[in-house]
Amino acid sequence: MPIPGQTARGLAPGSAVAVVVDGTDGASRDATLAEILPASDPATRTVTARVLLDNADGTLRPGMFARVRFPGDGAAIVVIPATAILRRGPLTGVFVVDGNVAHLRWITLGGSRDGRVEAASGLAAGERIVTAPGEELADGRRVEIAR
Repeated sequence: MPIPGQTARGLAPGSAVAVVVDGTDGASRDATLAEILPASDPATRTVTARVLLDNADGTLRPGMFARVRFPGDGAAIVVIPATAILRRGPLTGVFVVDGNVAHLRWITLGGSRDGRVEAASGLAAGERIVTAPGEELADGRRVEIAR
């Protein structure tokens, strides 16, 4: 699997990693980093890692999707519902709520999956956003927070 070169620094074969496999109970499984290939892809700045994952219970099948968590202080990934995104020409944005006021902020999107999209830049973890902005919402308008 390709991983960012930054993530690979400080990792060594034998390092413990956590794996969550879609289509299972969602629990994290322990795995071991088997190998990091020495060559990197200059276009994506990634290296290839191989992880050994035990399947003693037989629940894993070929083609299942898995997420691997490597140890370390990686940057938080901000994922938002696709319904929160506004598109205006080539721009994408969200309404960020400050107090009770919505402010339009332009962001850069990353990958998407299952109705959720990665906010690659422009949005920090923990910021509140409007998840389903109506046509009437505009920058600077007061909003009511539903709890």
